[in-house]
Amino acid sequence: MCRLAYELKVIHDVDTPRLFRSLDDIYYYFAPRNQVAVREHNAGNGEIDMKIGDIIGIRGNHWDGYSLGLNRRTNKVGLYPSYKARDIVMKQNISFYHRVTKQDKSSG
Repeated sequence: MCRLAYELKVIHDVDTPRLFRSLDDIYYYFAPRNQVAVREHNAGNGEIDMKIGDIIGIRGNHWDGYSLGLNRRTNKVGLYPSYKARDIVMKQNISFYHRVTKQDKSSG
């Protein structure tokens, strides 16, 4: 549903990625997902402290403005306000077709 809303919004506003926040769940199980704290947070009950620059391992989204995460600096797990952290995009090397040999192309 979020993907459909995004596609419809792009038709009317080219800055949609800046304005759009998906409610779809993230892929926790395929690769570690991390965020970086962009604002400090003093923990309340069940929450974690964050300093700007802390790396937070995402453990889940509670869909109420809070996410569950592991502060890698303090090694504590708890809730934190989602708006106080931003995703860290991890780059991965991928294979290119020019590296495929003729033998590779004929097999499979």
